[in-house]
Amino acid sequence: LLISSSVHAAEPIRVQLTVGTRRLSRVPALLFGQFLERPSWSGEDGPESAVDAEGQLPPAVLQAIAHLKPSVLRFPGGTDVDHLDWTTLVDRVPGRRGGRPPFRSRDGRTVVSGRFGYDEFFRLTNQLNTRAILVLNLRDGLSGQRTLEDAARHGAGLVAYANAPLGAPLPIGMPNWPAVRQANGQAQPWKVDYVQLGNEAWAFPKTLAPKGVDPADHYRRVLQAMVAAIRAVDPSITIIVDSRWNRRDLRNAIIREEWFRRDVRLLAIHVYRPFGKLIIAPGQQSDPPERWWYRWSGSFDALLHANRGGIGAPPAGYRWAVTEWNWNGFGYDREASARGVDWRQAAAVASATFLHGLMRQGADQVELATQSILIGKRWGIAAIKVDPSHPSSLPKLSAQAQVTGLYARHAGTESIALQLDPASRRLRTPSERGRPSMPLIEALATRSGRRITLHLINRSFDRDARIQVAGVAGTPRIEAVVRGSLDRTDAVHLQGSTLHLPAQAVAAVVFPGGR
Repeated sequence: LLISSSVHAAEPIRVQLTVGTRRLSRVPALLFGQFLERPSWSGEDGPESAVDAEGQLPPAVLQAIAHLKPSVLRFPGGTDVDHLDWTTLVDRVPGRRGGRPPFRSRDGRTVVSGRFGYDEFFRLTNQLNTRAILVLNLRDGLSGQRTLEDAARHGAGLVAYANAPLGAPLPIGMPNWPAVRQANGQAQPWKVDYVQLGNEAWAFPKTLAPKGVDPADHYRRVLQAMVAAIRAVDPSITIIVDSRWNRRDLRNAIIREEWFRRDVRLLAIHVYRPFGKLIIAPGQQSDPPERWWYRWSGSFDALLHANRGGIGAPPAGYRWAVTEWNWNGFGYDREASARGVDWRQAAAVASATFLHGLMRQGADQVELATQSILIGKRWGIAAIKVDPSHPSSLPKLSAQAQVTGLYARHAGTESIALQLDPASRRLRTPSERGRPSMPLIEALATRSGRRITLHLINRSFDRDARIQVAGVAGTPRIEAVVRGSLDRTDAVHLQGSTLHLPAQAVAAVVFPGGR
């Protein structure tokens, strides 16, 4: 109530917005994806917390996923993938008796169920009609736990299980994984589009190279072996490799080499803001609520400002795959209420800001993005939060996921020009060290055919906006994220040609007839 009363106390912002016709860029088709991680640390186990004994997700969770309309799903990790033998997540593995064995997580102590495995994941992507990213274990080859040849062949075996037709020639020594897939109920290939080599594997060469071997060069040889093994199984699958390596000079050299340029098209980047535990400096103890609001809702501002609206251009010849991103302030929820800030709405505004940056950057530089994590029981970043102790309770959607789902449902295929009146450009958030000022009112227009969508953010802590809209016609459909959740009431509404947008709001305003 205190937050609500302060939001409506100040004089409204008045803005003129005119939608143009000029095409600016293509919006990445797979921008609004999700990361279905299977972690096993900090008490979180991802989909395992929601599935039944047969590995099936309940209807309420499936409905929540469908509501988010993910364009692509990444599976299964995450940090744990480099401590996982993929065969523990499928049935009828040659030489193994019984079903899927429980296995120990990366900490060596936690026993993890394998109830939700690859076939369950593939069926989910088919049901949702969404693309899939598989992440392969790269650590086995780096660490020497397997020989380089065996590690590459074993990793490529997952690609064979997913994509190779029955009877297809396979590398010498590889089990007949398509026949195993058929025995598990799927004769035809699952048709996975993307495979990623390791997760944040830039950390491994520092500690996992054989003695006397240059760690970065060892990483190079492992990558080359993995890529060659995958291409031998499926020449058409798109390969993703981490963009960050422990030695920049080697990374810059390898991405220019013929084999890498031929076989790798996407470089992975992970973006989390704010990162780490909340630390409040002595000088910040008495900061007013609005300063905390701008600080937390502006978590991505410095990144986007420094890169002119996006995450920076990828190296020539490549595109970005943002395979993990989220607003993930740890401990912020405990401080927010005491400081008069709706932290969920701060996360929503920050997430919308990041997506606007990627939409502006366009499909020429960004291929896809997957928000982390899709299903969870403990982590605050979980898009869909479940309570295993009350299986009949409905899952809850995070504010960050609400925003991504909002844009997934309504974003067009291309961004188009729009104009805000000059006076609005002077309305900016307070600047702070490490974070630049940003427009209080941000608008982006996208189009698909005749349909035009206005993507709007009101960053103001306490000023509603009255936006005079021109260049579009008809009665729009309006959905907005306010107060940390989806709002379809009159909180955001059109009165004549004036759009009422509350402070701290994110909205999608869809004009089905265009201009």
